[in-house]
Amino acid sequence: MGRAVPRGLLATPARARRASLPTQPRRRAPSRPPRRCFEFYLNFQGCMADNVDRSKCADFMDDFYECMHHKKELQRWRAIETEWEKKAAQGKVPTREEWIKHRVAKHEYTNERTSSLF
Repeated sequence: MGRAVPRGLLATPARARRASLPTQPRRRAPSRPPRRCFEFYLNFQGCMADNVDRSKCADFMDDFYECMHHKKELQRWRAIETEWEKKAAQGKVPTREEWIKHRVAKHEYTNERTSSLF
């Protein structure tokens, strides 16, 4: 025979009855380490909680935004690459292909991925 339902619950909708009946305890999700930008987010959030003026938190917001999107890092990397290409065209530094060949020959490292580069 089924589980006895208290008399007052018979008139309630089925969803409410299910919610009021005892159920299996829920399993907790396994804990995981915080995300890579969580510390920057906490700093930004703490600043916003302490200050009404957003301009005081601009540095924290920039740090959090940079951690999430890497805009400044990519901009710097592109500037380095363009400068390298300019110097390679002048013959001051080796080209990318020459540099890769030198590194591979120096370390005697070859595999299927690097062999297609030459």
